[in-house]
Amino acid sequence: MIGADDLADFFDPEEFGCEVLIVGTGGQIEKVLGMWGDPAAFGVMLRQGTNVGAAQIRAKANQRVLQVSNEDVPDDWHLAKVVESDREFSITDVSPHGRLRSLMVLVPYGDREARVKDPAQHGWLSSQPKR
Repeated sequence: MIGADDLADFFDPEEFGCEVLIVGTGGQIEKVLGMWGDPAAFGVMLRQGTNVGAAQIRAKANQRVLQVSNEDVPDDWHLAKVVESDREFSITDVSPHGRLRSLMVLVPYGDREARVKDPAQHGWLSSQPKR
């Protein structure tokens, strides 16, 4: 049975893995080993008789999925920053994947507080007409 110590083989940067830095709200920096990619993204289950080409166009935000050990997910993950090489990411979601790993959904880092404060805008598009 695969245990937590076996993750080191998969997360080893010399094999399949990567090393990232997680920067917490207090400025503390932690080196974390992980692996890029969503293991659930491969293969799709379809009902019998479903047209395989139907509705295949999907748009996603510029996001990446990082697999990490459960113990490496910071408690304040929604405020933390992930740094890989010279790229910075915000963590938008964390979901468990089995009993040992978690999947962190990352988007390019940005100041979330800098969004316009108009509540109807939902943080992205202006609801005020241009004059």
